[in-house]
Amino acid sequence: MISVNEKSRSTRTNTCACAGFELAFFDFTAGRINDIEKQRILSHLQTCTSCRDLYNGAGDVFQKIRTECTDKSVTADFRKKLQRAILNENNKKRKHARFWYTKRGRALFAVGTAAICAGLTVAVIKNPFLPSAAPLTAFPAKQIPAVWKLDNFATFKESIAQSPVVFGAHVYGIQADGAGRRLVAADLHKGKTIWRSEPGLLGFIAVDSPRVYALRRVNGNTELCAWETGTGRMAWAASYPAHTAGELKAPVVAHNNLFFSKGNSLYCVNGRNGKTLWEYRAQEAGAVSVPCAGGHVVYVAGAERINALTFDKQSVWSFSYPEPMVTTPAPLVTIGARSLFIAHRSVLGNSSLFCLDAASGKLVWRKDNEECRSMVASGQHLFIRGRDVRALDQATGRCSWTHAIDGCGPLTCEGNVLYVSEAAEKGILVKLDALSGRILQRTASSGSCSGIIVAGDLELVHSISGVLYAYKNRPVSADGNRASLGPKNPTGYF
Repeated sequence: MISVNEKSRSTRTNTCACAGFELAFFDFTAGRINDIEKQRILSHLQTCTSCRDLYNGAGDVFQKIRTECTDKSVTADFRKKLQRAILNENNKKRKHARFWYTKRGRALFAVGTAAICAGLTVAVIKNPFLPSAAPLTAFPAKQIPAVWKLDNFATFKESIAQSPVVFGAHVYGIQADGAGRRLVAADLHKGKTIWRSEPGLLGFIAVDSPRVYALRRVNGNTELCAWETGTGRMAWAASYPAHTAGELKAPVVAHNNLFFSKGNSLYCVNGRNGKTLWEYRAQEAGAVSVPCAGGHVVYVAGAERINALTFDKQSVWSFSYPEPMVTTPAPLVTIGARSLFIAHRSVLGNSSLFCLDAASGKLVWRKDNEECRSMVASGQHLFIRGRDVRALDQATGRCSWTHAIDGCGPLTCEGNVLYVSEAAEKGILVKLDALSGRILQRTASSGSCSGIIVAGDLELVHSISGVLYAYKNRPVSADGNRASLGPKNPTGYF
């Protein structure tokens, strides 16, 4: 007889009571156990479903064997082997059941985890959360009253229109009335109009100390004109080149000369008298960029190459793209302390950002799939705006921080503060710490798709409704962080 105390022989991994029942199973069904052990097994069968299923199933097999074999014909050794075979088969079935129960449990756990993650993902999409982020309530959009405002300022879709422009104690812009658009000069601190020009202005303003320059149209002809900054008297008017096709672009002032591009040509004009000093026609298809001047060199980029020229038209260097770029839109060009940055789009569909050594034209680094609608270089960083705002290290191109701010206006950086318009239709202006990306201040104002102009203790905002607002530039401190460290790689272009 096999005793219930022989627990060590069981292959079962369940409780000790179950193991004892399995070992005494044949003796129990044959009625060869004492009353105490029988009562113990019966009590166990009443409470253990697993062993009861074993008894009902394997017991039937045993009863069939007993009907065909007498006790004398079934040896003790055969009986033990049969018991072991049945127990092993039963253990296999139970392990199989446990496997499927475990697998089902894991599957349910995985489905539950996926559902929770999906819910969290939806919540994050609806309410973006970035590492170490402070709640939005920590950055209320403060309502700051305007110091002054000027109505009927013409709005331009293109940031190259350069209106308004601040120089010295004056602000210059294009103001519209019943007769047309006029160039207007106003006092920067009071907003009082000082002088207004004759009508017909197109915009595209540039200023130096003695003169303010802009394009105007007279009798169907386009002219580049200069006005004295103090009196508003017209100094000269020169015919704007009409033989080349292409959109109008604002002139760039450098060392008393004006540089502007039209079509695939770059022009240099004497700022004192308006005479054209030279024309450089790029040998490529498509329009060239707005010129960028640094030191004694002017840079212009096209669809095939980037050229660096001296102010007297001597070639300094030329850099050709590894692959052709699109002919429209024209690339964006800006200059840092030692580097030149060009944002362009390849014919293959990649949005490419190039960093060249400004002195030699050698490629320093390149980043593809880097969407860029506006960029400005300041300090050690290049700030770009695409679908978000990000700061890149000028030397390496590595991303220092990103900020998911929606909007359309160009970027402005003054000192260690980056000025951004957020969701122009909502009229929120944001100041970011240029080094860390932290939100310093959110200001409620009218919507703007123009760059925020910082002029001393004032911030000028040209609203989409045609009003020029001047706000007090209040000191701010970094008291929170919504920026995320580390690079992203969005796709798309312009």
